[in-house]
Amino acid sequence: MPEWALDVPWHEIERAARTTYTWTALLAIFAWAHTLLNRPFRWLPYCSEAVFPWYILHQILIVALAYWLVPMRLGPILEPLLVIGGTVAGCLLLHECLIRRTPLLRPLFGLKWKARPKPLRDARRSTG
Repeated sequence: MPEWALDVPWHEIERAARTTYTWTALLAIFAWAHTLLNRPFRWLPYCSEAVFPWYILHQILIVALAYWLVPMRLGPILEPLLVIGGTVAGCLLLHECLIRRTPLLRPLFGLKWKARPKPLRDARRSTG
């Protein structure tokens, strides 16, 4: 090995190279996502509405499920799977079946009041 190679701060060069690689990979992922995902999706309005209720519900469900499952000592694989599955299922069911359909609960979970449908006017009367 040449004498000059011993004096080069290789750890700093490696650190700079790793940092450059990481930033380049992140920018490539963001560019790919912008190109392929920057369009309207059918499910996007539903998910946008569901984000805040799910955020509130998941905290409660994780603590409740863990409280019930930890004493059972189900192990390091089954217990987290049940907590994750129960949290997703609980958020989905509570949001879809209770929060979205109960007008009083909608504003408590950050959703807009649901407008009541207006009765249709009789077309025969309005034509004169």
